[in-house]
Amino acid sequence: MEFLPTIIQEVNLNLIEYVIGSLNPENKYHILFDQLDLGFDPSNPEYYNRVIGLLLAAKEINRAAKERGKQLSVIIFLRDDIYNSLKFEDKNKLTQSAATIIEWDLPGGHTLIELVERRLTEVLRESEDEVVKWENVFDEGQLMTGKQTKYNYITDRTFLRQAGGSGYGGSEYIFKYKNTRSQFEESARNYRVHPGLVDFLGLKRSTKPKE
Repeated sequence: MEFLPTIIQEVNLNLIEYVIGSLNPENKYHILFDQLDLGFDPSNPEYYNRVIGLLLAAKEINRAAKERGKQLSVIIFLRDDIYNSLKFEDKNKLTQSAATIIEWDLPGGHTLIELVERRLTEVLRESEDEVVKWENVFDEGQLMTGKQTKYNYITDRTFLRQAGGSGYGGSEYIFKYKNTRSQFEESARNYRVHPGLVDFLGLKRSTKPKE
């Protein structure tokens, strides 16, 4: 640290230089930022400043990596309503050159239900070649409030976000555990489904955590 400059901008430039210089040009690197809407407060300018700072830093790092022939991508997932509310210099240039809109259920495109079925298959399949479909898990004969199907009911309340659709219900319904005695664990892969969610959504299949 004694060899680093004392001005923060110069420190950042030195860190970028050393980090990118240490990358193997034969490898691909992806740094992903997600769930930035957690704690979102439209009345809090500090939140906006942090997000804007992250976007600008990602832009600078991606540019520097490209100039040095390194396959590094810093990718930020952000809700479009939050992004649209941000105000900063050169936002239009960033939007045109580096932003992509992810949309589900458009004609001829991918559907959110396809992604959910991939996750259902990963969690619920009983053999390597089994494919678990939406209708194998959800009883669409049992309509929700407003006579909606299960799929429409969930997507209307999660704004077609894949994280919401694949983990609908929140902590009051679905708890993710490594085992039945552990505390809540973000990195766990097994799910224990609350009995109330089984009745509420008319689930046909669920899984229990493995010890």
